[in-house]
Amino acid sequence: MLIDMLLRMSSSSPMTKRWRLPWLAGLWVAISCSSGTVSRAASHCPHPSQAPLVTLGPREAVKLLISQPKPDYPPAARVNYIHGRVRLLITVSCRGRVDMIHVVKGHPFLAQASMDAIRRWVYRPYRDGSGPVPFQTSINVNFDLRTSILRHFPPRPDQDLLRAVRPPRLISALSRRVVPDSPRLRMLVSSKGRVIDSTLLNGTAEEFQKATVVVTNWKFIPARCDNLDVPWYVEMAVPVPQSAKKAGNGGSGGLGHGLRPGCCSPGANW
Repeated sequence: MLIDMLLRMSSSSPMTKRWRLPWLAGLWVAISCSSGTVSRAASHCPHPSQAPLVTLGPREAVKLLISQPKPDYPPAARVNYIHGRVRLLITVSCRGRVDMIHVVKGHPFLAQASMDAIRRWVYRPYRDGSGPVPFQTSINVNFDLRTSILRHFPPRPDQDLLRAVRPPRLISALSRRVVPDSPRLRMLVSSKGRVIDSTLLNGTAEEFQKATVVVTNWKFIPARCDNLDVPWYVEMAVPVPQSAKKAGNGGSGGLGHGLRPGCCSPGANW
């Protein structure tokens, strides 16, 4: 098929050049998908936010991968000894493209790097008895710093970094007044000052849907670390239309990524 041929052609992508430090031996990125059950979906090819989602287990999802670029190790994470695992939920369209990503857990430096790479992954379309359908799965990305001088590795690099980072600052004017019962979100603000992911901390699913639309228009001064703009988490109450408190339309459970309620559960940490 023409679609399959184009997907195979897109799988060859040039490797990006990485900046390395003398004491850095390498980066190990391990990818795995969550287990789950397979359910039926519609025969047409709707947008994932409008279609019943199939949940694929690890063996099924890996077999569909065509192109899997690895994330670059962020320079700011290297020099600050930041390492660990990022867990993400993704939704793949019936055309095999990653349409939706949500960070369940992970350091912000590593989370943005993971999202940037996974957006470029390509899958063969998953098919049930009625044709290609979107599917959802989870991914673990492990960033491993290997140094030959272990005694120089700080005991608590995350805590050291907290003291060195200037958090993001909102520069967009709020169009509505924040009231005491406004939904509260934990947002991942990118190194360019935009909200690229969010998690509901307090509020209803309907309020969360409205709030994620509001924050897509917000602009931040990015977090700063060692004279670099870096991604960082910020927690804020988000004003939403009063109608969202009375009735909602349901739908997306994640900012701009269409994951269903329950996928983006309150309290994700890094």
